[in-house]
Amino acid sequence: MGSTDDEAESFFQATAKVNLVDANLFDRETPQRTVMMPEIIIDKYPVTCHQYLEFCTATRHQCPENWRSGRYPDGQTNHPVTYVTMQDALAYCKWVGGRLPYESEWEKAARGTDGRVYPWGNQFDPNCANVDKHGAEARTQSVDAYPDGASPYGCMDVVGNVMEWTWDQNVPYPGFKDKHRKPGAGGMTVTIISGGGQVTENPVFVPTESTVRGGSYQTVTGLCRCASRLNTSQKMAAPWLGFRCVYSPDPANAAREMLEAGNIKAAVERSRMALILSPTHPAVSFNAGVTFRYAKLFDEAADIWQRLLASWPDDADAQAELSRCRRKDSSR
Repeated sequence: MGSTDDEAESFFQATAKVNLVDANLFDRETPQRTVMMPEIIIDKYPVTCHQYLEFCTATRHQCPENWRSGRYPDGQTNHPVTYVTMQDALAYCKWVGGRLPYESEWEKAARGTDGRVYPWGNQFDPNCANVDKHGAEARTQSVDAYPDGASPYGCMDVVGNVMEWTWDQNVPYPGFKDKHRKPGAGGMTVTIISGGGQVTENPVFVPTESTVRGGSYQTVTGLCRCASRLNTSQKMAAPWLGFRCVYSPDPANAAREMLEAGNIKAAVERSRMALILSPTHPAVSFNAGVTFRYAKLFDEAADIWQRLLASWPDDADAQAELSRCRRKDSSR
């Protein structure tokens, strides 16, 4: 998962020759790591306008802002639905019995097990994806318009057309190191969010925003790769933003249910799996930290709280949990 330092630098240099891009957009893919994860079931295509219309009709959910009189634009039946916020996407996922994918799940479905750069291989092919379009060509296309762009698992339209929501927030991968610039010099630093939501330092990583994957019809080619990570506000609704669903159980939710039922051992197992899928998601980390403390795994729990406090130093709950770990207090 992710890119090596050399790969990120190579992608940046190749893209910078033809587009004005910042190295930090590539650095955030590092460091590369191996992720052993369970099988998942994921949508073959992004959710289409037709599918989303069924959802809106059945639930009376508000239609996207570019629809007129409760109907998507003519000719877009099989186009990916757009102008959906994260809350819209979550509501649809719940309706169909699914959820948004973690970044690791999305990337696995996109690139398979051989670390390929694009879903179809290691060389870019304009016949495989709707990317880097401008002017009259800058628009979505049918989700099945590029059959040669299939991933090793048969996922279609994974890169290009629309960026896709994931369940992860815009935070660094484990072991990330700033490589290009020093803090305060306009470079890449971890953004610190105070208790009042005030952003300090350089907002390259913004933990309150979510990661979107795949790039869109207007994204430059160099950022339309399986490992590319971009970010946006969870309230964003845009013509280049859509989603697809995962239908496999979320181990983080399972861990919470098992913990509430008093099954600490099973909760620990599910928490470990959730941390593999998303080692940096605040909610996943928070639940795992509590579970590990109850299980008297104080050192592991303390590591989790320290990582959370690196981005949210004013989080009183995390501070309290860290203190309890140091006192080796496993009480509920």
